[in-house]
Amino acid sequence: MSGECIVFLDRPTSHETWFLLPRLDPRIDLFFILSGKDTSAVGGERAVRETAWRRPGKVSNVILPVGHLIPQEAPEVFAKLVVDFLVQKYVTTPKASL
Repeated sequence: MSGECIVFLDRPTSHETWFLLPRLDPRIDLFFILSGKDTSAVGGERAVRETAWRRPGKVSNVILPVGHLIPQEAPEVFAKLVVDFLVQKYVTTPKASL
């Protein structure tokens, strides 16, 4: 679920997530899809950098040239990035046996 959805559904959850992010198990990969066009709605460029690197290690970031409503502004690109990340992480290709 995108961060925007969480904010609209349950306001305290986004704040709890922010504060607990550094304590997240380091074995868990994080993947941030960030706005490269308008960062004012999320606190500016500094806040974006701090969010993306709040927990060091196993973090990937993609910056798109769209505003902060990424799933609404670029749904196909957003979906492809999420699917590619999940496939790369969790889908295994069976190896041919001879």
